[in-house]
Amino acid sequence: MLSWISKPSCCSSIVSSAYISEPDLSCCSFQDRFFLRKIRWQISILAHIGFAIAFGIRANFGVAKNRMMNNFTDAWGDTHEPEFTWTATELGMMESSFFYGYAASQIPAGILAAKFAPNKLFCFGVTVASILNIIVAFAFQYHPFTDVMVMVMQVVQGLALGVTYPAMHGVWRHWAPPLERSKLATTTFTGSYVGVMIALPLSAALVSYFSWSAPFYVYGCSGILWAMCWWYVSSGTPNDHPYITDEERTFITEKVGKVLTTVPWKTILLSPPVWAIAICNFCRSWTFFLLLGNQLTYMRDVLHLDIRHSGLISALPQLMMAIVVLISGQLADWLRSTGKMSTGAVRKMFNTLGFTGEALFLAMLAFIHDPTLAVTCLVSAATLSGMNVAGFNVNHFDIAPRYASILMGFSNGFGALAGLGGFITQHLTNPAGWKYCFLLAMSVDVFGIIFFLLFGKGEVQVKFSAPLHENLISIIL
Repeated sequence: MLSWISKPSCCSSIVSSAYISEPDLSCCSFQDRFFLRKIRWQISILAHIGFAIAFGIRANFGVAKNRMMNNFTDAWGDTHEPEFTWTATELGMMESSFFYGYAASQIPAGILAAKFAPNKLFCFGVTVASILNIIVAFAFQYHPFTDVMVMVMQVVQGLALGVTYPAMHGVWRHWAPPLERSKLATTTFTGSYVGVMIALPLSAALVSYFSWSAPFYVYGCSGILWAMCWWYVSSGTPNDHPYITDEERTFITEKVGKVLTTVPWKTILLSPPVWAIAICNFCRSWTFFLLLGNQLTYMRDVLHLDIRHSGLISALPQLMMAIVVLISGQLADWLRSTGKMSTGAVRKMFNTLGFTGEALFLAMLAFIHDPTLAVTCLVSAATLSGMNVAGFNVNHFDIAPRYASILMGFSNGFGALAGLGGFITQHLTNPAGWKYCFLLAMSVDVFGIIFFLLFGKGEVQVKFSAPLHENLISIIL
């Protein structure tokens, strides 16, 4: 089957060692025009869809609350009175409660992804979150203590979706050859931006044409259907896959190292490059989560745009971001393959460009109230921020490929703390307060730029690649 897949002779020159500081990037990666028939690319695309559903689920409440809490005229011209009268504090607690669970599950998920089949962990997270999304809609409608019940459900949903990023880093730890890491990872993680791009206008349309609960049901059912496909296509490692060709299996296994069963926690916690990734994750998440939950509110209250129109407009930043993420991944791998730039230089370049562009347009947005100019700044900020994914977001594979899933769990858990800022920013997201929201987000971005330039690295760190010794702490489950 698929006997036409062959390994380019030049690829044999790549050194397959976990102890080198920089891989030999002088030869080409394993590519052919039938790349979609490769199992690793099928996994990447299906994982992309999984992330799209996961982030669509996270966007549902941010859209639905505009009908739940306000006088709302639907697409048929009927006016609906508010069904809920939550205070800003209650709303902030409900929205931020997701991130308590999301942050708490990151490190355990990284450990589990290193110990067990990470593809099953990823499937578990999306499936549980999808089922809970349906239950949440019922909880809003029928539970007498709506706010408390929803907060509990949001925490559990956060626990479920918190495993997705560490799990996928665990998948790519087994499946991604060095010269394809950026491409495979960015293709996968672009799903988060595409998911928001689709979710905002789709959820707005469902809310406008049907009810505020419609997005919860649609995304819940979509996630369950996706899980069935994922279970059939994916596997934990190439050696476990029933349909992969011998050529592809051999190519992948020769290029990736062995998985260790111990984790150097002390080294991780004391490593400046690890903290550089974690800090950037927090900085990026601050703006992303702010807009994910409040972008439509900003467009309604400040720009005075109708939810049906703002839903479509709010999809534009995510579309441009997704395009830039894909291009950045391809360009990053190309720059590394030429040998003219080190991996560290490539990561710092993309990271700096992404954060700087976003910070500049957020600063402009703080003083702009014209709808056209404001939307232009939003789109520009989001577009340029997509470069970050080829910067810090794939840097785990560079500095500690053996522990990529665990480092992702640590950094993403730290980044998830930015979501708790929703409790603070919920009190600022009025027309006057948005100025301070954007200036605060700009300041956070600037801090991320400086920290990664000072402490970010691109080569495998010696302490993460050295043979096992007494300082390593065993994984205990």
